[in-house]
Amino acid sequence: MGTAAQILKVFLFAASLFLGAGFFATSAHAQNALRIDSISGVSNYTIDSATNGAAIYAGIAGTCSSASTTDTCNSCLGGLTACNAKRVHPNLVLNITFTVTGELTGVARLHYSSSASATVSNVTGATASSGTNTISKTVNPTVTMSVSWGSLCTSLSTDGGCTTVEKQGKLYICVSADATCDSNERVEIPTYLYAPESTDVDPIDCSGTGPISDNGICGFTAFPGDEKITVTDLDLGGSYPTNNDVPVTKMVVLFSDVNFADIDNTNYVDGNVAELDADSNGDISPDTVEGLTNDVKYFFRSGMIDAAQNLYFITSDNEITTNGGGGCGAEDDATCNYIATPSKVYGLLTEDLNCFITTAAYGSSFAPKVMDFRAFRNKFLVPSALGRKIIYFYYDIGPKAARWLDQNEWAKPAVRLGLLPAWLFVETAQFLGLTAAAVFFVSFFILLFCGVKIIKRRMTI
Repeated sequence: MGTAAQILKVFLFAASLFLGAGFFATSAHAQNALRIDSISGVSNYTIDSATNGAAIYAGIAGTCSSASTTDTCNSCLGGLTACNAKRVHPNLVLNITFTVTGELTGVARLHYSSSASATVSNVTGATASSGTNTISKTVNPTVTMSVSWGSLCTSLSTDGGCTTVEKQGKLYICVSADATCDSNERVEIPTYLYAPESTDVDPIDCSGTGPISDNGICGFTAFPGDEKITVTDLDLGGSYPTNNDVPVTKMVVLFSDVNFADIDNTNYVDGNVAELDADSNGDISPDTVEGLTNDVKYFFRSGMIDAAQNLYFITSDNEITTNGGGGCGAEDDATCNYIATPSKVYGLLTEDLNCFITTAAYGSSFAPKVMDFRAFRNKFLVPSALGRKIIYFYYDIGPKAARWLDQNEWAKPAVRLGLLPAWLFVETAQFLGLTAAAVFFVSFFILLFCGVKIIKRRMTI
């Protein structure tokens, strides 16, 4: 009897869980009665599968004129000012396609609320592909809501020309039997109409003599590799990344094999550009520009792309000549941070890392001390002819020494101890500079040598 009662309790418990899960699933289904499938006629958009909603980003940097109802226009037509290769304009038609997945019937509508008001209103001029016919759950219809950006911009910001610098609001796709759409009859779509602020439109210049960015990448170093460069030493603006509602998403590297004057915002559309994902910490991925030709001199500028596809903060001429390192004006790739010449030899600096003595000694190419040695090599050895000769010599002996270390594990602690003075020199050079570090260490060893001599002499007396 006791056993039967226990079995019954387990059965009732399982049944209650099953019914409860079904209840919550039904509730969730009712709350997600509409699903956004696709959007067109925008600069960019995202769809959230968890909520069935979406977000719309409409970029309006630069100026352009277009009569097309189906295509964005390209305002990246030259210069170093902000632009958008997928700019929205008043004639462009926004199309939002959705499916009715819940128990809804009625008429499809497009509503909005501006960022200044929580009042939900009807978007003037919006039409549904289903017309005014009643939508029935029995057929799970797919419907497209359409409206011109001219009408939408008027609703969002009373600016039918879509030139307002920044405007945030919400669109709502709704299916309802009456004009009032309840929360369970609609799906929300945050919508951003955005162009960079006026101080962001100019090319970025962190030299102190031009417009200074609050949130861009001021500068970088183009380090050569084998048919590529590595983007290093990012110099971030004071409050990078942007604090606006439309976040920075990518760093772009624009380049030319002619000169700096050959690089402007048209590169973003016509080619000679690499897009690198940028996060809020200033890290980029990947950190390389691939597909370059060895032994060809390249010139580089950077820019930023936000979620609305606006391109801005392009490296200025003054930034290049003032903060780019010596030789930018003379177009000398050995000293200018924005010039690099890829080569097979430089490619060895980032490939086959297990051939390095330091990597073999410390066990990983990403060990902190190995990365310190690599940073010293990139900063001090590569730019100078003597430094490159040291690197070449190192590559002659490095692989053999590394293989010997791999076969003699007992020797690694001794090698690490022997590398300690070199690492201290590397760290000192990073903080004080190469010359100061050399003077410091030479002085230290002279004093050490003299001290040993004095001690020996006194011991013999």
